[in-house]
Amino acid sequence: MAIAAEDVSALAWCRIGEQLVFLDVARDRYFRLPPQSEREFLAAGENNARGGWAQPDFLPRPSDWTEPAKTSPAQERGAFNLARVARALWIERRIETRIASTSFQKILENHRRLVERRAFRRDILSGQGKAVVHSFGQTRLLRTSADRCLPRSLALSSNLAAVGDATFVVLGVSLHPFRAHCWVQHGETVLNDSIEEVLRYTPILVV
Repeated sequence: MAIAAEDVSALAWCRIGEQLVFLDVARDRYFRLPPQSEREFLAAGENNARGGWAQPDFLPRPSDWTEPAKTSPAQERGAFNLARVARALWIERRIETRIASTSFQKILENHRRLVERRAFRRDILSGQGKAVVHSFGQTRLLRTSADRCLPRSLALSSNLAAVGDATFVVLGVSLHPFRAHCWVQHGETVLNDSIEEVLRYTPILVV
C-alpha cells in the first residue's frame, strides 16, 4: 500500500518503536503500511516530521500541549449532584447524535473552534471545572463508559469550554493488539481517565 500525495494532507501519524500508525482524519480510519512503504514514507517526509509524529495542516498539534503526567483528583472528589450528572449525560448523548450524522473531520474541527472561541483558562482548572469533571466521572455509575471514549471526551471538553476551561482531547493508539483510546487533558492532567491507563497509548492526534 502506498499513500497518494493528495491524501497525505489529511493524515495524522505517530511512531511506536520502529512502527508507524496512521489516522486518516478525512475518512475516520486507522491503518498501517508494509515495512518498505513505511521506510519510503519516512524518507519522503522526514523533514516535516517532529519527534516521530505529525498532524494534518488543518488540525495542527497545539504548541502548548504536553505529555500527560497525572490524574485529576476532581474525578473522585465532590458530592453527587443529580442535576449536574443529568446534564453531563444529556451532553454526551447530544455529542453521540452529532457524531452519527457528521464527518469525523468536521466534528474535530468544530470542537477545536469551540474551545478556541469560548475557553481562556489554561493554567488552573476552575472550581466550576472541577465540578464538571466530577459530574462526568459520576455518569459511569449510571451508564457504562466502554467504547464511548470519543463522545465522552468531546462532551467533557465542550462542557469545560462553556465555563472557560481550555482542554485538549487526545486520541492515542497502541499495538499488539491494536487499540485506540481517547481522553481529555487540562495541561498535563488527565481529567477523565487514570494516568496509568493513558500511558499505555501513544498520542496520534491532539485537538
